Amino acid sequence: MICPLQLYPLNPWPIVESIQRSGRLLVVEEGLSFAAFGAEVIAQVAESASGVLRQVQRVAPPRHPIPACGALEKALLPGAPHIVKAVVELVQHV
Repeated sequence: MICPLQLYPLNPWPIVESIQRSGRLLVVEEGLSFAAFGAEVIAQVAESASGVLRQVQRVAPPRHPIPACGALEKALLPGAPHIVKAVVELVQHV
């Protein structure tokens, strides 16, 4: 797991080094996935190390406005079950 401390400029090399071992990248974010930071991470990794990515997946809330109500927000945001499911899918699809 890599959690960048500095978002801009992003240093993609720690992520690339990790991906070189498995060829897989899972990006998890609470914000909507369209034009989000996760998409930028995937793009920078692909541009920095062509061919290193074999599988990519994003876990993010569905395309729906994030509710202001705490309980609804928590239900909509990705949590451990979503992440575990995505990891299992990445590992099973070799």
